Amino acid sequence: MDFREGVPLKVVMRHRNGKVSAGRFQPVLGIDMENTLRDHIQRMEKALFRLTTNDVHHLAYEIAEKMAVNNPFAHKAKAAGYDWLRVFV
Repeated sequence: MDFREGVPLKVVMRHRNGKVSAGRFQPVLGIDMENTLRDHIQRMEKALFRLTTNDVHHLAYEIAEKMAVNNPFAHKAKAAGYDWLRVFV
């Protein structure tokens, strides 16, 4: 077993070949919607309008509600949780 900087070669090869899945964890909003959200955040930043993490929490919740996506977000606070944001980033 060859190790490069502490990562087994088999793991590096699986990632390189695109044979890695998120396992049982799937994006809450779906890959396409989360990519769209990422692009929107980047466009806002290029326009010098930075979104805070709080803004992103609320934006993700609004998207999930409008798209009728089953989600684990805080419905009382109308915001996505810290765990969602950590995985999203």
